[in-house]
Amino acid sequence: MEVQPVAVVGTYRSGSSMIAAMLHELGVDMGAPFWGNYYEPQDLAQSLRRWWTEPQLIAAEPASNRILLLRQWFCNRLSADCKVVGAKHPLLTLSINDLMRAWGPHTKLIWSRRELDDSIQSLKRTDWWPSSENIQQQLWTKLAATFPRQGSLIIDFEETQNAPVVVVEKLVDFLKLAPSPEAVSRAVSVVRTNPPAPKVPLPKTLTRSGRTRIACTVLAGSCEELIGDALESVVDWVDQVLLIDTGIEDKTLDVARAVAGSKLQLATLNWSDDFAKARNLALELAQQTDATWALTLDTDERLRSTSDAFTFHQLIELLETHDDVDLWLVESSDGQYSKERLIRLPTTLQWQGRTHEALVSKHQQYHRRVLPHLVFDEIPKPPEAMRRKLERDHRILREDLKWSPENGRAWYYLGQTLANLLQHEGAIAAFDRCASIHPGHELAAWACYMGAKCCVELGLLDEAISRCGIGLSIDACFPELAWMSGWCYFKQQNFQQAVAWSHIAISLGCVEGIGEQFHRIGFRDLVGWYEGPYDVLRFSPIPAGGTEANAAASSKFEQAAALRKRKQKQQSSASTPSL
Repeated sequence: MEVQPVAVVGTYRSGSSMIAAMLHELGVDMGAPFWGNYYEPQDLAQSLRRWWTEPQLIAAEPASNRILLLRQWFCNRLSADCKVVGAKHPLLTLSINDLMRAWGPHTKLIWSRRELDDSIQSLKRTDWWPSSENIQQQLWTKLAATFPRQGSLIIDFEETQNAPVVVVEKLVDFLKLAPSPEAVSRAVSVVRTNPPAPKVPLPKTLTRSGRTRIACTVLAGSCEELIGDALESVVDWVDQVLLIDTGIEDKTLDVARAVAGSKLQLATLNWSDDFAKARNLALELAQQTDATWALTLDTDERLRSTSDAFTFHQLIELLETHDDVDLWLVESSDGQYSKERLIRLPTTLQWQGRTHEALVSKHQQYHRRVLPHLVFDEIPKPPEAMRRKLERDHRILREDLKWSPENGRAWYYLGQTLANLLQHEGAIAAFDRCASIHPGHELAAWACYMGAKCCVELGLLDEAISRCGIGLSIDACFPELAWMSGWCYFKQQNFQQAVAWSHIAISLGCVEGIGEQFHRIGFRDLVGWYEGPYDVLRFSPIPAGGTEANAAASSKFEQAAALRKRKQKQQSSASTPSL
C-alpha cells in the first residue's frame, strides 16, 4: 500500500494549525509529538528552524541535506496501518521543492490562505519578531508562485473559521479519507465557533499561583535495577514523576510505581535513536501540567544535597528568589562537569541532538547558573553496555555530521567517542575540527585539551604541546592546558619549559592562583587545577632552588592533592541525604 504524503503550508497566523489539527483528528499521522498547540512535529520543526534562519529566512543548510532529512523523517513515520502521513509548518513553504524531491511528486499540498495584510497584523500582535512584514511577504511570495497546482488544495482562513464542517468535508474528499463519525465531529470541534474571550495583555514577568511545583522527567527502557534508586533520590522533592516508556520489557514500571506512587504519570514513545525527540516530548508533557520547573533525570543518575543544612524549603526559596534564571545546572559529584537539570516552565528551550543532546533557544537568550549544594552521581555502565553505547553514538554522530558538517558540538562528541574506543587518530581529527569550528570558547578549548591527550597516547608530544597553546589562545581559563604543556616538555627533558609552563598552570589554578574566580561549567580536569603542576616541579631540575625547590614542590603537591580530594569528598560523601 502506497502511503500518501501531505504538507500543510501558509504564512504564520494563517489558520494552518487548525487545518493540521483537523487532519490529526481525521486520522492522518501529522508527526506527533507536537510543538505546543501548533500541531507542528517537534523534530521536524527544529530542523526547519535550523535550515531557515528566523527571522531573516535565509537558507542555512544546502538543499541536498534538507532533502535527505525530509526523506528520512517521512520514512520514520511509516507504519503498517498508516495511509496518510503529513506535516505542517510555515517554514515548509520554503521547502516545497525539497518536499517534492524527498516525498515524491505525488505529495499533496494544502495552503491555508489568509490575506497578506491580515496575517502581517496578526503576527505583529504576537511580538515574536520585529520584522513581521518581511517574514510574511517572503512566505506569501513563495505561496503565490506555487499555487494553484495539480494535487493541491487552497482553504481560506475565513472559511475555516466560519464553516468548519465544509472544510472537514473538503479535507476528507481531497485525501480520500474514511473517518468515523466521531472523528469528523472532533475535527469540526477544532474550530471555536463561540466568540473568543477578551484578550488580556501578558505581564512582563510571569506570575504563578500557589507554590513552586517540580515535575521530574525520566526516559526509561528496561532498567528495573536502576530506576528505583534514581526515583528514590528525588521523589520526596518533586510533585510529579513523568516517565517516558521508550520500550520497557521488564519490571521497570512496577518498580517505578512502588517508589513514586500517585506521583507517577506514564507516556510512551517508539524509540528511534533520538534523545532530543524523547526529551522534548518529556518537556512538553511537563509544560502541560501545573509544574513551574522540569527536573531532568536519567535512570543511572542520583541527585542529592551536599549538606544536611540544605533542605527542600531552601531549594524552593532559591528557585523562587532567582527569577532571572531560566536553567539551573548541577555539578557531578567529582566536580568534573555540570549538566542541565532544572528548566523553568513555560520555556522556549528545546533539546537538540540525537545523542549528547543539549538545550538551545532559537528565539531568545537565556540565563543559566550552577545550582549550589546539589550534585549528581552517575552509575558506571558495565563494559558491554558501554561498548554498545559508544558504537551507537559513533553511528548516530557520523550520520548527523553528513548533513550538518559544521556542527562543532557533534564533532567534539565524535572525538570523545573515538577516544573511548581507543581510536586516537580519528579522535584527534574530530577534536581539531571542533576547535576550528569554534562552537564556544569552553568547548573549543577543551577539544584542544582532549586532542592533546590523544596525541600523548600516540607519543606525539610536540603536537600535544601545539594543541595546548592553541587551546589557551581560545580560552585562557584552562590551567589543565598549561599543566599538560609542562608535562609534555618534562617528558622531552626540556625542563626550563616544563618549569615555566607549570608555574603558569599554578597561577591559573586553585591552590595559589586565580582558579576560584573562573566560572567554567563544562568539562574540567581538576588534577591540572591542583596538584598536577607541582608534580612536574618536584621532579624537574630547578637551577634557582635545587633540591630544596624540589622538596618544596613535593610538599605543595601533597597539600594540593589533599585539598582536591577533600573538596571532592565533601561532594561525594555517601552520608549526605538524597533530595
